[in-house]
Amino acid sequence: MIVLEHKTLPHATTSPNSSDSSSDPEIPQWLQSEESHIPLAVVWKTVKHSRRWLHFVSTFCVFSTWSPLTTYTPSIIMSFGFDRITANALAAVGASLAPLVAFTLATISDATNKRGSTVVTGQLCRWGLWTAINALAVGYHPVHNTWLQLNCHDAEERSISITMWVMSANTGMMVGTWYYRANDRPSGYHTGLLIQIGMVSLGLAAAVVQEIVYLVHNRRLTGKPKGVFRPDEQPRKKSVMYVP
Repeated sequence: MIVLEHKTLPHATTSPNSSDSSSDPEIPQWLQSEESHIPLAVVWKTVKHSRRWLHFVSTFCVFSTWSPLTTYTPSIIMSFGFDRITANALAAVGASLAPLVAFTLATISDATNKRGSTVVTGQLCRWGLWTAINALAVGYHPVHNTWLQLNCHDAEERSISITMWVMSANTGMMVGTWYYRANDRPSGYHTGLLIQIGMVSLGLAAAVVQEIVYLVHNRRLTGKPKGVFRPDEQPRKKSVMYVP
């Protein structure tokens, strides 16, 4: 699927007469051409970059719990005895708080430069009141997307990785539509809720392990006893440092 997706990625729109199109060595050659696509070799190199795979696992797991939340939250609230209008109004509270949560987590992430820790904190906060769960369902995903992009080595990898991230999220939402079944309704969707708790737990674990992978990699390069890395330090061998 990712092989087919690379053909639909944004193409270069820079005019050949533009002053900054062909003179900038930082811009890949495939982006400097007027009509081009990302080479298949670049796609394959990005796909097999295993140190970033846990980003996509975490995104798949957590996004799979979002689609049933948005679909079935009013029905679940109605099962507690509320009428339809009231149930929809109560369900809208969490969704209305989501932009505020996203802005808050993004501000914390930028201020501390702790991208992975912010993602883990956002996922961890999903245990709580139903309103809080809905508010935090997507609030940390912009930070997660930024975390992924900061750990891409160049523009090609960034384009492919974003595509893989979006595909993971969309696939998770498709899978999530099967969590709540009609025969589970009499119990208040007990089985579906247990599956969601398990998927959020798995996504949280994947995010934690992803951060550990980056920290261990940086520690091996810098040779620091505790894996501490500062921008002014030089690794012992030529390689890329990651943002944990």
